Amino acid sequence: MADPVNPYIAGNPVTGEAMFFGRESVFAFVRQALTGQHRDNVIVLYGQRRTGKTSSLYQMRRHLDARYLCIFVDLHGLALNGIDGFLWDLIGTIVRGLRKDYQIELPPLKRSEFKVEPRVTFENEFLPLVWNAIGDRHILLMLDEAIRLQEQIEAGKLDKSVFEYLRHLMQHFDRLNFLFSLGSGLEEMEKEYAFLFSVGLYRKISFLTRDAATALITQPVKDYYQIEPSAVDRIFSITSGHPYFTQLLCHSLFNQWLQHQRSPIRVDDVNPVLSEVVERGLAVLKQVWDDSTPGEKAVLAALVAAMGKRSHPIGLAEIDRAWANLNVIIPENEKARAMRSLIARDVIIGEDKYQFAVELQRMWIQKYEKLEWVKEEIEATLQLWRPPEVAFGRRRSQTDVLAIAVILGFFAALIIMLFLGLRSLNESVGIERAQRRTLEAQVTRIAEAVATATAAAEAPAATATAGAAQLYAEQLTSTAVAVECTLSDAAIDELLKRLNELRQQNGSAPVVLDQQLSARAAQISADRAAGAPQVFDPTIIVFQGCRLDNIWHSLSTNEDVRNVFISTSYSRVGLAITPGALNTLVFKFDRSEPTATPTPSRTSTPRPIIPPTPTATLLRYSGPLSFDWVIVSQGRNPANANQWLVVVNLVARGGDGQYSYYHDGLPVNGPRMQIVDQNCRNKPGSFWVQDGTGAIVKKSYYLFAPYCPGAQP
Repeated sequence: MADPVNPYIAGNPVTGEAMFFGRESVFAFVRQALTGQHRDNVIVLYGQRRTGKTSSLYQMRRHLDARYLCIFVDLHGLALNGIDGFLWDLIGTIVRGLRKDYQIELPPLKRSEFKVEPRVTFENEFLPLVWNAIGDRHILLMLDEAIRLQEQIEAGKLDKSVFEYLRHLMQHFDRLNFLFSLGSGLEEMEKEYAFLFSVGLYRKISFLTRDAATALITQPVKDYYQIEPSAVDRIFSITSGHPYFTQLLCHSLFNQWLQHQRSPIRVDDVNPVLSEVVERGLAVLKQVWDDSTPGEKAVLAALVAAMGKRSHPIGLAEIDRAWANLNVIIPENEKARAMRSLIARDVIIGEDKYQFAVELQRMWIQKYEKLEWVKEEIEATLQLWRPPEVAFGRRRSQTDVLAIAVILGFFAALIIMLFLGLRSLNESVGIERAQRRTLEAQVTRIAEAVATATAAAEAPAATATAGAAQLYAEQLTSTAVAVECTLSDAAIDELLKRLNELRQQNGSAPVVLDQQLSARAAQISADRAAGAPQVFDPTIIVFQGCRLDNIWHSLSTNEDVRNVFISTSYSRVGLAITPGALNTLVFKFDRSEPTATPTPSRTSTPRPIIPPTPTATLLRYSGPLSFDWVIVSQGRNPANANQWLVVVNLVARGGDGQYSYYHDGLPVNGPRMQIVDQNCRNKPGSFWVQDGTGAIVKKSYYLFAPYCPGAQP
């Protein structure tokens, strides 16, 4: 048997025939719908991202009558700078497609002549050349991701008249046929955009059938290992036959099999790779969330919260109860609209009760979009959903109303302080769970006190007195927490000692405490307390906690933190502790200054780190695969002032030297990559490096949301 090579395609369209399964009904629809009685029809294929639209276009010519010459047009690959530029790029695509797939050569056009009258040249010179070369056959232009036309119009690079011109070509050239792929239905399009496709026949591309998904799971690896039927069932229950996620999961299963090469694959082999699959599919899973309205996000987050740790069907009443715990009511019309849209987009399935079409989407939301975070994200919409507040009764005297207002204001201020403390905890790299539970309990009790005082607006004055007594008790609790959490000055020495013991255990040289770095750490802590903008820096660890032993346990067992703690790249550390209700600890790591060799022809400026290239010989590399990263730059995105841009360079070493790079599980072209903070929210992510043997090393980062114009700091 040949050396095992992973056959699954995780991310790219399937261009070959061997790894394409199913879609017979789609091809049958195109065959039947394309040919009309008097003239051929326009075909529109639409569906959710990564459901196989592009792959189906690549396979189309194998399934149509020979009189249709299929030309794949990748609109993302065209400049689309004006209609004339679009037509010139279209000519080039047709010429290359005929040459490559059908061995038909066309005489070249001169760009200088084309520029004089582009549309006339396209219709009266280029198309006649095509008809003369192909005989009585037809050209089927398959325009992939046609939404690109609308995007370029919105960007001001393409005029709306492109829709009218395409419609003109459809009506007047019966041997020029069109097939479009879209990521949405007609109801979501702009007026001019919808007009273009209103004459088309639609077909939705969704998930694979059970038989096609089973073939995709089992056939590519039949020469390597068998997959038990129960494991196939488990894979199908997770992906529902979604082609991208099925390929992605099977890709990870194959990599796992390479480690032990046991057959058959069982259910117990599937579950361990799920967290990896969620990370590798992060970009697609997040895109589903980003494409959702606030109402849809509220429904999705509530579904996950109501399900708990396992997936099962959830009714609308359970969605309401999940939000009721946070005093949120989703209007019935908004909820119905969200359910319809999510079902149409294949995000959820069901009738009276609902669950996720792709289990991985539930797992992603459970990890990255907790109910409390979503409430904060859609706060502006929640304000619109809330009914008007009930006014105080007129019988209440001005003195009583003023007293109640003071009590409520005091309650509100305390709740805000505790809430900010909780949010700060959640944003920290490590979280002291026991302390968080203490504060959560306090928030709950304070909220109950607020409810009591609110009721006092229509109740005897004694109720307000009871609320004040409850407030006093909660103040004592908060004060006690602050006293209990105070750390002595010796805590820094103890933390440094434990840090170096951890480094020694992992074969790393000890770091020395640097006073300048410590001053920087103290400034970061002060800036954080003052609400100043925080920027992404993998050499900084911010943690809030209480007791020293609990703090160290949480830090030393956190994988992301350990990667920095034991990194051989760092030789200096700054450490600062700011006392408060919770201690704020800031670690700032740095490298030793390089020692320059003074020579007449060189300066003492340190040379930049240059990552190894895949073309280096294998003799140059030794040891296990590993990597670090270097921040090249960070700041406002020049292309969008409302975004924050971080440029990172990965520096890989070891393995066989043949490196592939990934960001959030998706492949990137080389070690240099850009991270864009689009919505000013703290988000985790990960870098991956894979060598030619299939070995993978993953490291996580946490992007702290910086200041964005219009956002509250």
